[in-house]
Amino acid sequence: MINLELNEKTKHKHLQPLVASLAEVKHWKMKFDNYSGYHGITRNWYYLVISRNTVERVAFLVDSSNYQLKMVLWPANTVDQARNFYRSVPKDAFFRFEELGWSIDTHLTFAHIQKCEYWANTNLCPKNYFDLIQNEANSLIGQKDTENNVDKLKFYLNDWSQKKIISTLDVKELEKIFASKSKISIRPGFQISKSWCFDKVNMLNKKGKLECRLLDKLDLLLKILE
Repeated sequence: MINLELNEKTKHKHLQPLVASLAEVKHWKMKFDNYSGYHGITRNWYYLVISRNTVERVAFLVDSSNYQLKMVLWPANTVDQARNFYRSVPKDAFFRFEELGWSIDTHLTFAHIQKCEYWANTNLCPKNYFDLIQNEANSLIGQKDTENNVDKLKFYLNDWSQKKIISTLDVKELEKIFASKSKISIRPGFQISKSWCFDKVNMLNKKGKLECRLLDKLDLLLKILE
């Protein structure tokens, strides 16, 4: 049993004992993410560095409004991860995790440098998004040279818009953000998460079974994300 009691006042930072315990069991590193990106999105949470070919981290978050603990991973979140993901991860096996209680959402990001990210609102459902990226990996994964040329940037944005992976609003925002950049990197990832209600988490913790339950679910997913 770890020093953790989830309630409506629990914040992401309060999960540190849980993440530290999981890190010790698996011999993974624990890190803290403190980052603000476009859209006013911030990240302030502890996560485990799992360093697989298709995914780097797993984070543990609290949703106090719904009284849930969430385990979240972002496969294909870098260019190298995306190339490995769409080459090696079977679509049917990946989406079968929805039947096991996981939520799968698109997580399409654009970047110029590692900490300069824009999260896009794709118009495609996750399965159609998977198909499109896999079929057109050469044009939809990786760094594109724009050379500070707005016309070159617009060429890529129009192509992505026609393929419905970005919205009209995304086109305007991306043009504004990257017009003065020499490169734009497209990283067509996913977000996959599984949730447990606070009562269930607290009960498992009191029985000393929480870490084992979380890692069992995670290990099963990671077999597919190798």
